[in-house]
Amino acid sequence: GAGDAFCAGILFGIHEGWDLERCLETAVCAAAASLAHPTCTGGMTPIKAVLDLGKRYKYRPLLEPAQ
Repeated sequence: GAGDAFCAGILFGIHEGWDLERCLETAVCAAAASLAHPTCTGGMTPIKAVLDLGKRYKYRPLLEPAQ
C-alpha cells in the first residue's frame, strides 16, 4: 500500500544518492501515486510518473519550522 510505496521512495532516493529532502519528496509522491489507484496495492507506479506528481503539484513549505 501507500506505506510500502513511501518506503520504496525513500530507498530509491538513498540508492540514487539524493539528499534527505529529495528522498522524502519522492516518498510522499510514491505514496500519493499508490493512493490514486483503487486498490492501493496494484504495484509500484513507475518512477517517472512518481516524479511528475511532484512537478505537477509542487511542495508547500511548512507553516512553522519544526523545533
